[in-house]
Amino acid sequence: MDYSYTPRDFFCVPHDVWRTYEDACKILPVSPAGSAVISRRCLEDLLLSLSHTQRSLAKQIRSATKTDRPGGMAGTYTAYADMIRCIGNLAAHPFMTSNGLRSFEVEYEDAHWCLEMIGELFDFFMKNLWPLRRAQWSYKADCETAPSLTNRGAGRPPP
Repeated sequence: MDYSYTPRDFFCVPHDVWRTYEDACKILPVSPAGSAVISRRCLEDLLLSLSHTQRSLAKQIRSATKTDRPGGMAGTYTAYADMIRCIGNLAAHPFMTSNGLRSFEVEYEDAHWCLEMIGELFDFFMKNLWPLRRAQWSYKADCETAPSLTNRGAGRPPP
């Protein structure tokens, strides 16, 4: 079985968020637990880039679910984000059992699922927020005045 994972390319995902996602994809064959932790970090970076600046990831997810904000997450996407947070937390932090300190074993399939759901969240946020972000910039300047949301390498918005 081939355990490699090729990162998908996304329009208008902030470059630093995409790099974190790419790192999670690269480390997956070597360490599913490491990939899950980095996927959690990617989710946090994505929400921070969308101005959800609360101190904990759980609060950022809750903020992103508010429907009165443009681009608020629907219930399914909230569940995806919360599961990525939980798997990443379990992978990163040991916990106490009756037999002593233990670590959570992250299976390849769990870490792969986290990456797939990060992709779904990228699609959701960028599809729903792209028209709002684009309206903030002048048509003449296109995306070049907002490098954090440019299509990596192309410097132009999607059609």
